Amino acid sequence: MELLQIKHPFINSKTFYSMSMGIIAVQTLENNVEYSAGELQTWLSTRSRICSTVLWRRALEGKEAFEVGEFTYKLQPTASGRYLVKKIATMELINPQRKPMSIKRAAKWTVIALGLVGICLTLIILTK
Repeated sequence: MELLQIKHPFINSKTFYSMSMGIIAVQTLENNVEYSAGELQTWLSTRSRICSTVLWRRALEGKEAFEVGEFTYKLQPTASGRYLVKKIATMELINPQRKPMSIKRAAKWTVIALGLVGICLTLIILTK
């Protein structure tokens, strides 16, 4: 089977890889770009089960946002029958002012929490 590289007109400088069965991979959905329902289903079906849920119909109507990977997407139907993709970083939805916790800081708090659990268990065992 041979893979063909095809430049797609609706995706800015991104490459589709196509086989005889159809499109199999796209790097990312671009923000503020219109896609057809078929293009969205092809991209999302390789990364999520969203297309087979009730949420998908609500997403196509523009009523519901959905999360795939590290982004949350919201679709807006357009007059041309396509969908405008709005891409939002997931952390922005939780709290826009809060910065994500660094790995070092998260590890420090994990060690502290585990240390406290260890101390509590030791005290429980010693008091029995």
